[in-house]
Amino acid sequence: EYIEIRTDHKNALEISSRHMIYVKDLGFVAAASVKVGYILVSADGSDNIVRSLQTIIRRGIFAPFTPSGTIVVNGVLASNYVSMLKQHISFFHHLAHAVLFPYRVACHYARNCKAETYGTESGIATCLETPFRLASLGLSLLTILTVAVESTGALVGFVVIGIITFLVFRHLFRIKVKSH
Repeated sequence: EYIEIRTDHKNALEISSRHMIYVKDLGFVAAASVKVGYILVSADGSDNIVRSLQTIIRRGIFAPFTPSGTIVVNGVLASNYVSMLKQHISFFHHLAHAVLFPYRVACHYARNCKAETYGTESGIATCLETPFRLASLGLSLLTILTVAVESTGALVGFVVIGIITFLVFRHLFRIKVKSH
């Protein structure tokens, strides 16, 4: 499932909901958070006003890594990275760029990624898929903890996060609980 974003310059960009594009005054955001009226920045720096958004079905994905962490797709500035959440949180591009520095060096300067493959569902490089999923899980748990603490108080929040952490570890490491 992709999002087709059309601008007033007739540019049509087909992008996964988690891939990030550059929105003027917001920075890099997940495509899922783009709204009609947002201004996308083009390769030449001109503005592209979003005129329509449509969910489309496509098969396959192409997500090359560049040394800069950015790429121009159909004239629109986009990130090489995906957001861990579909909401607008612009620092994910910069976080991913910093964290993946060793990977970019290996791929682009040591030429060590010639046989790179991508997950068919996620579009994420296969070697990065597990770390991405673990980081996404951690971020989701942090979000749950924050909501629990804000709505019920610290003690209940910590109990909730303890239970969730136990269930996750039990699932990941197949820990069996003895019942009496």
